[in-house]
Amino acid sequence: MELFRANDSFTRSCGLQMAANADGLRFIIDGVIGNVVASISVIFNILLFYVFSTSRRLRRQNYANPVLLALFDVFTSICYVLLLPLQVISYRYDVRTMIGRWIGYVRIVHCIQHVCVTICNFLLVVASIERLFANYPEGKQKTVLVFLVKRKVGKIMAIILIAIFMKGTLLFETTIEHLPYCEEFDRYVPVLASNPGTFVAILYWGRKISTVIVPFIILIYCNYRIVRQLRMKHRENQEQSIKKRSIRGNLTKSSIRHYYREKRGVRTATKTLVLVVGCYLLSNHVSIILGFWEYLAPSEIKQYYYEYLIVSDVASLLTVFGCLMRLPIYCVSDVRIRKAVGRALFRCRVRTIPTEVRQRQLDKWSIVVVSNSLRSNLTGMNNLFASQEWLPGRSKRARDELALLLQNRRKILVDMTFKLAADSKEEEHSHGDNNTREVWLTDILEEDSLPDRRNSQFRSLLANV
Repeated sequence: MELFRANDSFTRSCGLQMAANADGLRFIIDGVIGNVVASISVIFNILLFYVFSTSRRLRRQNYANPVLLALFDVFTSICYVLLLPLQVISYRYDVRTMIGRWIGYVRIVHCIQHVCVTICNFLLVVASIERLFANYPEGKQKTVLVFLVKRKVGKIMAIILIAIFMKGTLLFETTIEHLPYCEEFDRYVPVLASNPGTFVAILYWGRKISTVIVPFIILIYCNYRIVRQLRMKHRENQEQSIKKRSIRGNLTKSSIRHYYREKRGVRTATKTLVLVVGCYLLSNHVSIILGFWEYLAPSEIKQYYYEYLIVSDVASLLTVFGCLMRLPIYCVSDVRIRKAVGRALFRCRVRTIPTEVRQRQLDKWSIVVVSNSLRSNLTGMNNLFASQEWLPGRSKRARDELALLLQNRRKILVDMTFKLAADSKEEEHSHGDNNTREVWLTDILEEDSLPDRRNSQFRSLLANV
């Protein structure tokens, strides 16, 4: 949303009515839905930034652009919360402290948001160009791709500098107008510093074309060419594969099914194209329509100013919604990213589980582990010995070791239990605790006994040992 209006007669006559226009509908759009969408966008993009910056596998796959894209999407969502939802809430409920702070930082945050959105658009364009050149055969495109990949730092710095050059001047083109004859909450309004004219219109449309329209066209073209190239490559590979199978005479139904499964890569690329371009179109087409409306029919804006505010709020909300959709798009389109996100969530879940365990409880469960391990080893030895009949020496040695474990199993468990009880008594006496609790063999939980099986020569042999 363009928070800064032209400094004309409509503004100076208190026509903006910032307090009156912060009604229930705008509160729902910005204060409720906008806050929820922006908060989820911040969480999703922080997760994306963590995944891309910590995964070695993704870093090796030249995923530098999504790291920065997620970072600047976080800034864009935070700026949105500070600009629109906070403004509507503070003016609706007459929170003077928040209104004063909003008036103080609105120019800076407004400029930062525009710079971040421009950087995100340029990063999408560069990523699409790199992906397009990566699918070309050897030639000039590969040379350009190698040049871009080897100069990541210079490429990123150039994008940031261009975005600052195009949008950073908004800080000097805006100001806060003081209207002493208006109502209390409408006396300070954000306006453009210069009067609307030919130069301002050229500057506005130059920014709009270079930062919104041109990136959108390039994104469509690059993804369209990528899909075409993938289709051609898959078609050639499938034709060669079918010819080889037909010559060998093994063209079967399974090979035909494999032929259709080979189109999965094309479907994935097509899905990525539809999602990325559709999300970009959804989040920017309303802003473009508003731009045409502002400079083709400015008088209509003054007449339907409240409706214009609603459409502007929806346009800003769609921009943040586009930032939110980055994570679902990546997860749907790329299996590697989906698995990396799952691993990151699993690590976060594991870190929340308490890991402190009392020492005697750890000793107690170690007895259980030893007992169950011995039982498990005894359970599956029949098959092991059956598979080792052709190695009589090794089989006899394994039988002897197993018989020794079986013979001393109870003694090992009893010694471990009494050792645990003695250590527990010493620990409780050292702490002055009189409520001593004995540890008995019945406290040790083992696996349920397996059902009786028919006697075998091996069991009778162990019984005689």
